[in-house]
Amino acid sequence: GRKGDAGQRGAAVHTEAPALVHAGPGTGKTATLIMRMKYLLREKNAKPYEMLILTFSNEAADELRSRIEEEFGADVAEEMEITTFHGFGHSQLLAWESPLSEDYQILDEARQEELILDLLGKVECDSIFNWKKPEETARDAVRQICRLKERRVSADLLEAEIEKWREDD
Repeated sequence: GRKGDAGQRGAAVHTEAPALVHAGPGTGKTATLIMRMKYLLREKNAKPYEMLILTFSNEAADELRSRIEEEFGADVAEEMEITTFHGFGHSQLLAWESPLSEDYQILDEARQEELILDLLGKVECDSIFNWKKPEETARDAVRQICRLKERRVSADLLEAEIEKWREDD
């Protein structure tokens, strides 16, 4: 296998805190994580069940799991928590006693757009609705909702800000 560059080796042996490997396609993220696991498992005597590996996509999680199985065996890969950020968040929601109803769902982007598209025909939204391109309107609405969530703007805060804006008019 590849030996990796100095940056990859540095990330692999960094143990003072969790590691975040953020790089573009084909830059060796998976190889870096495998080097890190080798170091932690073999040099630092870490246990596989002590490792949490989060990715952005199911494909990346599957690729990592496959590479870990090749390198360390299926039993080691099975003990590790290898999932997406969303999957990990979902498992945490299920583990907590939460006020969520039993039939709650986590919607992917496509399902969010379908929901918004369905709502566009049922609520007053002429000022944002492009009748010629309803799918584009739904996609834009989902993007805006995502931006608000990333900035931790709740529905109540957004409503209060809109009311404040209307009063100032």
